[in-house]
Amino acid sequence: NVFPRGAPYCDLDLSPRWSYDLEKAVLLSCDGEVLTDLESLAELESQIGVITEEKETLTTEKETLQSQQEALEKEKAQLILEKEKLAAEKEELESRVSDSQQTIIGLEGERDDAQNALESGGVASGYLSKKLVGSVLLASLFFVR
Repeated sequence: NVFPRGAPYCDLDLSPRWSYDLEKAVLLSCDGEVLTDLESLAELESQIGVITEEKETLTTEKETLQSQQEALEKEKAQLILEKEKLAAEKEELESRVSDSQQTIIGLEGERDDAQNALESGGVASGYLSKKLVGSVLLASLFFVR
């Protein structure tokens, strides 16, 4: 104690002592309100138990969702890589199609030249028609691939 016990109002304890029994004091001086408080205390303890179980369930669910999120992020990264590969493959195929179209245009020009030479009665008309058939055959094989 800070003040001596003999000083006025210093002989009282401000808080209950360790030996103080709240339930006994209420039974001696009150009409039994502590018993209802004890019942509500038991109810509160059961609610605490329910809340603790919910917390554990939510913690488990959170961990599950985090692992699912990590798996989805990995899958997303794999899909992005696959998308990039497919985009590169698409560009390659588009360039091959463009080259094929240029080849077709060139072959059509050769065909038109050969038809003009045949119509004008060129000397090697048989040779040109065989060359034209071979070129068309090569172009068709190229597109079949």
